[in-house]
Amino acid sequence: MTARKEESRRVAQCRYLIRCRRIISGGIDTRFLQLPVWDMLLELYLAHHEQRDVYLGSLCMVVDTALATAYRRIMDMQKHGLVDRTYHSQDRRRIQVRISSTGIASMDAIMDAIESPG
Repeated sequence: MTARKEESRRVAQCRYLIRCRRIISGGIDTRFLQLPVWDMLLELYLAHHEQRDVYLGSLCMVVDTALATAYRRIMDMQKHGLVDRTYHSQDRRRIQVRISSTGIASMDAIMDAIESPG
């Protein structure tokens, strides 16, 4: 498989997993589905492939978690080399979060290990 097709398959797999999480959370109280690290990694992986910036505030909304929780999880993921965070150049209250090369490699391996839907 070409590198481009492989990347496309991984992105499709990521989108599928995000859709599954949204469907599940629509049917079950989200307090029982607290996986903010996984949800954040999925969103950051997809953002990387879509070449879009992600800020902590918007990441909290997308993964439906409190700002303080998201900040702690981002700090944990940064310590493990999965993400990088930087402050916005003009507004230090805004924290930009990106998946790191280690995080991308980890998510690639996960996407490759999960059987394709359909």
